[in-house]
Amino acid sequence: DEYMRRWIELMPKFSFNVSYSCGPLQGVAPLLLKRGDQAAELVGSTLKLMEKDVDLFQVLGATGGESASLSLAAERVGQQILRTHGLVLEGAFYRDEAQLKSEKRATLRVDDTAQCVLALSRVLALLDDLVGVDVGDGARGGEASSGEVDGALVGGEL
Repeated sequence: DEYMRRWIELMPKFSFNVSYSCGPLQGVAPLLLKRGDQAAELVGSTLKLMEKDVDLFQVLGATGGESASLSLAAERVGQQILRTHGLVLEGAFYRDEAQLKSEKRATLRVDDTAQCVLALSRVLALLDDLVGVDVGDGARGGEASSGEVDGALVGGEL
C-alpha cells in the first residue's frame, strides 16, 4: 500500500487533466488490482485519465474520408503531415505540447504510442478483473444494486 499512498500524494501535483498520462498509468493500473482502501476512487480517476488520453492524444481521422473529423492530436500534427503520412499515423498517440517542448521535439515517436497501448492494455486488464469481482451479501441482504461492486459504482458515468 506504500505505492498507492505515494500515488495519491503525487497525483494532484501533475496537470493530468491536460497532459499525457499514459506513462504513469502503466504502473497505476496494476497497483489497483490489489484493491486497497482507496481502490474505488482510484479506479474511477484512472479510467478518466485513460479516456482523456485517448480523447486528447490519439491521432484519429488522419486517413481523411468524407465524414472524418480530426481528433485534437491529428489537428496538432497538421494537415501537411497528415496528407503525406495519414494512414501510417492513424491511431498513433502524440504527446502534449509541454512534454514535446521539454524534450525539444515536435515529432511523433513510436514510444509515445507504445506507452499508451501498454497503459490501455493494463487498464483493460483491470476492468476485466473488476468484472470478475464477487459481490458479497453485505448489509443489503444479498442483493447489490446494478452497477455496484462492494459499494463502488462500476461503469456508467464517471
